[in-house]
Amino acid sequence: MALRRKKETQMGIRGKLGFAVGVGLLVLAGWTLGSPQVAQAATLRHPASTAAGAAVAPDVYKVTYFSITDFGDGSAPGSGPNGDARIRIVNPTEATLCAEFYVFDSDEQLAECCGCPVTANGYRQLEVSDNLLGNSLTGSVSDANCTSGDECGTIQVVVSAQTVSDATDPTGGHCSAEHAATLTPGLRLWIVHEEALEATPFTINTSVEEFADAPLSQLELSNLETECSFIPPLGSGFGICSCGRGDVVPPPSKAHRG
Repeated sequence: MALRRKKETQMGIRGKLGFAVGVGLLVLAGWTLGSPQVAQAATLRHPASTAAGAAVAPDVYKVTYFSITDFGDGSAPGSGPNGDARIRIVNPTEATLCAEFYVFDSDEQLAECCGCPVTANGYRQLEVSDNLLGNSLTGSVSDANCTSGDECGTIQVVVSAQTVSDATDPTGGHCSAEHAATLTPGLRLWIVHEEALEATPFTINTSVEEFADAPLSQLELSNLETECSFIPPLGSGFGICSCGRGDVVPPPSKAHRG
């Protein structure tokens, strides 16, 4: 009975999010199409954008997959030393940049989002299970389209500069996956994949893969930001990922970090 109530609660949250996102996107589309001033403001915010389907800037959209296996030791998928995907981020530039994370489960629902700072010449490390899936919006990650015993989905990262609240902001700015600031290339990201190949004898294949570059359109960016913006009011603290370990570790309290 408790399991059924939990499932109904999760479905309710997901249904509300889907409805809110749909309404938000319709309002956003109508507002933008009906107002030259709003269209001009969007162009100023992302100056490299030329159309809804055109890439807004090169080298700012990084994507990969996760597939976390239950290795049969009785623990939850990804909780053991060989079951977790690890992400490493390097910032070889001279300014703090933001990795805006959007984590989708296997049925294409946004499970978590957050913005994580990486300082100049800095390094950050995240664990997929703990930092990107450990606080999912619905309390669990759908495995509907995964291999049995796995959790799988996609990780999409937008790279931007920090958002500066005002000239007196003592932090120098913050990162927000709800409102990515000026898109700025520079971050490099890798993920460690560990997959069980054979049960007998037990064999694990480990590989390190760099996140792939993908074109980012203004429409896709708006969709990501809009979906993420609905999580704080609907999730009551759930759906916000955390930023792992690095030279600056922001508190896990809001959808923005830093």
